[in-house]
Amino acid sequence: MKKSFLLFPLLLLLISSCTHKPSFAWKDFPSVMAVATKLDNGYSLYSTTEYYYALAKKAEGWYLVKKDFIGGKIIASELYWSSKTKSYRVLPLSFWKNDTGKGSAQSMINSVNGTQYGYDHEIYFGYPGWENDVIHELEGAELSDTLLESLGRAYEQKSLDILRPDNDQDVDGKHPVLTDREAQEVSDWVNKEIEAYKKIEAHDPHYETLVGKIKTKIGNTYMYAWSELCTRGRPDDAKKFIVSGLYDPMMIDYAKNCLNSAGKNAIIFCNGDDDTYVLWYVQEESGMRKDVAVVNVSLLSIPDWMYYWKDKYGFELGMSQNFYRSKLSDIIYPNTSIQSNSYFRNQQTMRDIRDAWDSKDQTWFLDNNGETVFYLPHDQFRFTFAEADSSVIDLKLDLGIIYKGYFAMFDITASNYKERPVYYQSTIGTDVTHPVLEGLRGEGLLNHFDPDFYSTDEYAALHYNLAKFETNLDTYVYSAGDVNNIQASGLFANYFYQYSYLTELYLDRRDTVSAKKTFEACIHKLPLNNIHNPSVTFTMAIEAVRMGEKDKGEELIQNGIGDMKDWHRKDAHKDELEQNIAYVDYLTTFCDDHNMPQMEQKLKDESEALKALKK
Repeated sequence: MKKSFLLFPLLLLLISSCTHKPSFAWKDFPSVMAVATKLDNGYSLYSTTEYYYALAKKAEGWYLVKKDFIGGKIIASELYWSSKTKSYRVLPLSFWKNDTGKGSAQSMINSVNGTQYGYDHEIYFGYPGWENDVIHELEGAELSDTLLESLGRAYEQKSLDILRPDNDQDVDGKHPVLTDREAQEVSDWVNKEIEAYKKIEAHDPHYETLVGKIKTKIGNTYMYAWSELCTRGRPDDAKKFIVSGLYDPMMIDYAKNCLNSAGKNAIIFCNGDDDTYVLWYVQEESGMRKDVAVVNVSLLSIPDWMYYWKDKYGFELGMSQNFYRSKLSDIIYPNTSIQSNSYFRNQQTMRDIRDAWDSKDQTWFLDNNGETVFYLPHDQFRFTFAEADSSVIDLKLDLGIIYKGYFAMFDITASNYKERPVYYQSTIGTDVTHPVLEGLRGEGLLNHFDPDFYSTDEYAALHYNLAKFETNLDTYVYSAGDVNNIQASGLFANYFYQYSYLTELYLDRRDTVSAKKTFEACIHKLPLNNIHNPSVTFTMAIEAVRMGEKDKGEELIQNGIGDMKDWHRKDAHKDELEQNIAYVDYLTTFCDDHNMPQMEQKLKDESEALKALKK
């Protein structure tokens, strides 16, 4: 039964990367990763409590900039790659050398991770006013699709400049309601952004962005404007951005299936654009399931968003508003260096965290190289704000650091799950949810937090999952979609996982007849023939062998090897070699265990071929 959970993250990874995004080049600038790699190989950079390093992409070339640790303002900069000479320059020793012995080593590759798309899809990026420079350079010119995207993203930043002028600063209160002029300016910038994207769609409707096809980006931009205007007190202006036909039918059906997977007055935690905006859109455009609070974890780190949702949906928060509006709660440091004993597991609760903050207990506020941090003396707490509650699970906060949005997610869960159902979207990875994993159970396309669930025996849990999955598969609605684009492929993966997991559950119960029926229904209902994805094919091969259909399993493994060979002829997939090698090696062991020597040898050969690509 556990195999499906192990395979699913890789399945999502492989499917989501099967579409190649358009390449972007601007005046022969090297990519941000090329610059970061060159820096890491040539210099030993250190960040301190006073400053850290970042990259800025300007007209003159790539700059290494030194930023103030607290406010993020640029305090010094040096040109590292010149757009005039097309070459790297030697950085002055005084700019990067750290002789104080303070601070910690900083990897520029790690620093730009997560912002790579912005650097590589904007002509300029990473410094105050970059959006103005982009607009000045591109507006009014005849532009390629990639440059239109760059211009559109600059327009979006202009709207953010109005909506979040102090996004990187300590906020002591709510942002005020937007004035009529500010609301109009936000709307104007967003409409310019949408216009740029619609020009791309007219040229190439299959153009891929960070979130999927350009149509999805357009839909997300409308919903971005709606959501931001709502939080800044302009609901009437926001309604203008709820228009019909924003998303493909497949995405609309996926959103409906997610909402219908939730109980009454539920809270659903989402993580990204595609799994959040379309749910909001269905709620607002059709009025469906408006009892459900759809909460984006990334936006929970912004207090205005947190309290907008609290007021709108009426959920409880255990920690005070003072806590969430403080800079000290941006990052929380649990002590993972000691093994919490049974005393702390039984006695320490999340209430203790709140009380320590409210009382300013100095044992919880420590000095970290000159910076005061909120430090949890233990990494394990009872998952409750009640004085005494033995019916809940232990929350083991062994994440190293906890960002404000994630801590707020745990807070909302602990404060509300007994009164209203709480769900986690599958898009929130187990690296974040693992403190509460033992209390999660699959319900439709969501994971329901219920700490009592795993107190039952394994067979009862299995029976429950069978009943829930069978019901959901019968009630899902599907629409045809282009499964070869990013967002549709990701949604398809969730559906495929439902069938695959149900098949595995039947096999674990030794019900081969029901397993085969579910397996065949998966093939019949989902567009598997249109996805040449080795992870999907290999997963089905494992299930076929377990059902006793070894010939079918060998055929699928052979097809999967062929698909993988095709994939790795493209440079776009080389960054996933390690995961794919591990997957092939896993299958090799599986074939050995099931006496399939020919497939075992072919998989060994494929593993060696993949390893050769790394060299």
